[in-house]
Amino acid sequence: MSASAGGHEWNPRLIEDTCDEPEAYLQPLDGYQESDLVSLEEAIEPIKSLFRNLPRDAWIAKNALKNPVNGLTPDEAAAIHLYTMETRTRSLYLILNEMLRDRDRRKLQPWFLYLKLFITALFKISPCSVKVLWRGVKSSLHSKYHRGQRYIWWAFSSCTLSLEVLEQPMYLGKTGTRTLFSIECMNGKAIKPYSYFQKEDEILLLPGFYFEVVGKVNAGNGLHIIQIREVTPPHVLLEHPFVVS
Repeated sequence: MSASAGGHEWNPRLIEDTCDEPEAYLQPLDGYQESDLVSLEEAIEPIKSLFRNLPRDAWIAKNALKNPVNGLTPDEAAAIHLYTMETRTRSLYLILNEMLRDRDRRKLQPWFLYLKLFITALFKISPCSVKVLWRGVKSSLHSKYHRGQRYIWWAFSSCTLSLEVLEQPMYLGKTGTRTLFSIECMNGKAIKPYSYFQKEDEILLLPGFYFEVVGKVNAGNGLHIIQIREVTPPHVLLEHPFVVS
């Protein structure tokens, strides 16, 4: 993690390319909600072999957030913190988001305990009051999104409240091939109080984010802006984490 001259921390999730398969219609995220709600240490047990020091990172996350806000338990808050942590090798969020975009939903089963804890925490956070968010990608995606069409993002997607953040050289900058999403959102979750990155107003979109493209603009200098609006899907794409008996 490093800081720019403007005091912002480098948060690579803000330009992580999880938007490159918008036409993939996968099975909904289901089954995780039936898992027990356990401690963070127990939740990572089935996936710890995928990482070099996951128990250590979980310990750091638990100690970083001993008094969480918004009614989250320490384990729930730590699950968010762990998601936001960067590591020398591939970070947890990268591998998790790959699994969420994989057609073989069986690959997600080892993640169910962690997803139960993580998504439970996110559901406890009230939706962000700011309704227009920004997300950037350092590639050209405008040809994959068509006005009036509806798409799904299957991974967790990180957004920012500030367009100025994405204009910094460490993110999109002001030259080169870039795609900027302007997102009208109903259910974004503000995770700054729980994040490893304390200087960025990161808003997280949950898996199964269903939206319509309402506009496209070629802004010049390699920048394309895609305006999207969250809409209610015809079927549940992300099951509620709280099982109702």
